[in-house]
Amino acid sequence: MRAPVIEEGPYTLRLPRAEDVSWVFHACQDEAIQRFTDVPTPYRPSDAVDWVHRAAEWCRMGSQLHFVVARTETGELLGAASLKLDGADGRGELGYWVERYVRREGVARSAIQALEIHARDVLQLSEIVLRIAKGNAASRALALSCGYRLTDEHAELCKGEVALIYTKSLASD
Repeated sequence: MRAPVIEEGPYTLRLPRAEDVSWVFHACQDEAIQRFTDVPTPYRPSDAVDWVHRAAEWCRMGSQLHFVVARTETGELLGAASLKLDGADGRGELGYWVERYVRREGVARSAIQALEIHARDVLQLSEIVLRIAKGNAASRALALSCGYRLTDEHAELCKGEVALIYTKSLASD
C-alpha cells in the first residue's frame, strides 16, 4: 500500500519523515499524550526514531497507516493520527493526538474526518472504532460530537484506565 497524502480543510496528513523525529520526540513528552495514547512511557528519542521508520514499513505491509498532521499552508506539525486495519472484518481502529497548544482548534476533528473518508472511500472499510481511556473526557466528547456511539467498556486497560470503545458506521447515507 502506498501512503496517501490527505488534505482536510487547513490540515494535511502525511507519512512521517526523518526530519520529523525531533518534533515527535518533543511532542510526546506531553503528559496527556503519554497518559492517554499507546506511546511508550517514558518516551525516549529512540521511540521517535522507531515510530518514524516503522510508519513506512507498516504502510507497505498494508496493516496500519500512520501520519503526522500539519498545517497545509505552513507545514507546521500539530499532531499525529493513525488507522489500524483489520481487513478480515472491514473495521479499522483510529487513533490520534495533538499538541497541547492546538487542542480545541479542530485539528483532531479534521484528522478523524479525513481518515474516515479515506477508510470508507479508498479502503472500503465499513466501521471505525476509537479506544479511549475512560479518564480522557476531551476525547470522549470529541468522539460523541463526531457521531461515534459508546458500544463497549473493557476491563482491558489503557495505561491503567478502563478502555471505552466508540464505534461509527461508515456506510454511505
